[in-house]
Amino acid sequence: YFRNHMGDTMNQGLTRFFSIITHISSVYFFVTVFLIFLYYLHKTNGQRKFAIVLGVNVMLAFFTGTILKGIIARPRPGLNIRGDAPGYSFPSLHALTCTAFFVFFIYLIWYLLKSNYRKVLTTICFVSIILGVSFSRIYLGVHYESDVIAGISLGITLSSAASLGLKIMGYFERSQRSGESRE
Repeated sequence: YFRNHMGDTMNQGLTRFFSIITHISSVYFFVTVFLIFLYYLHKTNGQRKFAIVLGVNVMLAFFTGTILKGIIARPRPGLNIRGDAPGYSFPSLHALTCTAFFVFFIYLIWYLLKSNYRKVLTTICFVSIILGVSFSRIYLGVHYESDVIAGISLGITLSSAASLGLKIMGYFERSQRSGESRE
C-alpha cells in the first residue's frame, strides 16, 4: 500500500537520509555498539553474560532470517531505489537484526538502570531507531511492508525469548540481590 502511494513524495534528500538510516542496521554499527557495551560492563563490574547473550541473539536473528529468506524465496519489490539489495525479500534482515539488537538492549536497560527517566528516554530512542530503519527499507523500495513487519515480529520474539531465558536461569535476580551493575 505505502509504496504505491509514495511515488510523488520521493526526492533525493529523503533518499539520502533513508540510505543513512538504513546503515544503522549494519554489521559495523552492531559490532561497535556491542564492543562499547562490553567495555561498559567490564568497567562497571557488570555481567558480561548479558553482552554475550546480546551478541548470540543478533547472530541467531541473522541466521534465522537468512534461512527463512532461502526457504520462502520471495523476490524483492520492483521499486529498488538503491539497486544494491541482493537476494530475497522476506523477512527484512535489517528490521529483524535491528529489532533483535535494540529490543534485547531495552530489556537490559530496564534491568540495569535505576532511573525511570533514563529507561523511558532510552526506550523511546531505541524504538525510534527500529522504526526508522524499518521504514527506510520500505522507502528505499527493497522490502514490502510485510517483510518489515515479519522482521520486527521475529526480532521481538527472539529478544523476548533471550530475556525470558536469562530470567528463568535466575541471572536477573542474582545480580539484583548482589547489587551488581545497577546504576
